[in-house]
Amino acid sequence: MIAIRTATIPLTSATRLPPPVMAAAAAALAGGVMFTLAHNAMLDDSMITLSYARTLAEHGQWGMVEGLTSNSATSVLNVLLLAAIIVVIGHPVVAVGILLMATMAAVAWWATRIAEDAGLPIRVFPAAAVGLLLVNPVLVSTIGLETYLGMALVVGVVRYALAGRPAPTGVITGLIALARPDLVVFALVIVLGLGSARRRLARTAATAVAVALPWYAFSWWALGSAIPDTFVFKTVVNHFDSGDTFLDGPIMWGRYFPAASLLGWLPALAGAACLLGWTATAVTHRRWSSAGTLAVVVGLGGIAHFGVFATLGTPPYQWYYGPVVAGLTLCAATTAMVLPWRRLAYVTIAAGIALTFAFEVHHGLPWTTPPIHSNWATTAQYAAAAPGVAAATSGGRAVGSPGEIGALAFYCDCRIVDLFSDRGDAANWIEERMRKAGTVMRWLLELNYHNLDRHPAVHRDGQLIFEPAGQGAGPDHWPISSPVHGVHTLILKAVGGVSGG
Repeated sequence: MIAIRTATIPLTSATRLPPPVMAAAAAALAGGVMFTLAHNAMLDDSMITLSYARTLAEHGQWGMVEGLTSNSATSVLNVLLLAAIIVVIGHPVVAVGILLMATMAAVAWWATRIAEDAGLPIRVFPAAAVGLLLVNPVLVSTIGLETYLGMALVVGVVRYALAGRPAPTGVITGLIALARPDLVVFALVIVLGLGSARRRLARTAATAVAVALPWYAFSWWALGSAIPDTFVFKTVVNHFDSGDTFLDGPIMWGRYFPAASLLGWLPALAGAACLLGWTATAVTHRRWSSAGTLAVVVGLGGIAHFGVFATLGTPPYQWYYGPVVAGLTLCAATTAMVLPWRRLAYVTIAAGIALTFAFEVHHGLPWTTPPIHSNWATTAQYAAAAPGVAAATSGGRAVGSPGEIGALAFYCDCRIVDLFSDRGDAANWIEERMRKAGTVMRWLLELNYHNLDRHPAVHRDGQLIFEPAGQGAGPDHWPISSPVHGVHTLILKAVGGVSGG
């Protein structure tokens, strides 16, 4: 017998992975875990984004439905990234998970660098930032939309602005303008609030414009509007049917989803309290550390974004609260790192993350609906109706959506139309918004839509509608349900004497 000895290699500092790599890997894994919960339960607006990405990847066309150009994708960057992933792997839903994992990895990487520059705990701060954002019910209910992507880019702006690096700060700010134009307000607060970035503002701004302008110029020329049509769709009416406005939204969501709303808004409320604490510190003429400045700018950035939406008068869609929730949560996480009793704060954060994750596991394995949502039907219910809708659109026929189009369009992969997929239908909403606008806004909208090709809406051979439950049965009737809207039936009715089925 020959004895074989194996050498034990000690894990020295030279063989350990750098902290940013370790944090990014752990965050990516955590993002994958959350996606396994959410992958069957994405919001209908998330499915709109996914339909755009699939159409772009498979047909090279900007639109939800093959053959119909539209411009209702709010996040250009989200669509482009998802489309690129779909081209590689060929599976649209999995692409959402991969992008979420990459997004959370970026948050962790940049948060680690921020911790190094601001003197924060290099392992605890990234873990707290990623954990608090990733399990937050307000944010996690938006998986598939651009909320996490936008917040990751905000963290990126903080990282490079804090380091006084104008070129990458400008690049990330330009990407923010492509992720969501309104998030530029958040980035602007950060850049103006950090002296290291403010001194190089001109270079940062020039770089940001260079990154974002090509798409906006192309969109204005080729798609008929520089900004997405969703700006018009979401500001024609400033409330839900219930009468709730953007300012009422948090209370409204609390009525429908009390536990999820409480767990989602508690970290933000803690961040608001921290902002008051930093304000008191300033009033007493005590000096802030760089961590204090960081906490204040991310908190104020979220509040500024909230203020923009309140001013625009948008309805209270839950993903519109993502930036303010994330900004104030990051304010709380940053403040916790410098408290005299910070070990107690660490335990509190860890307990909060664990409790929230336990709530989300209890919500389902996997989910059938997000923790917070207002859709009329579940994704699975729309998928069950999709084959019947596809049959009704054979031979080039078109069917009108019932008001929610994302999941139906994705699963039927057919000619289903409404303002999100048919530019002719969208033109009616655009004209209505112009009529309601003031002088300056009307001029801006006319400039934006100067190149719009105004053509009639696509003829509909069938129309999907929501009806109360018990309105008959048949191959063109599908049961649906919602915590907000109750139990209904999705019905496909014929238009102009053409059979719907």
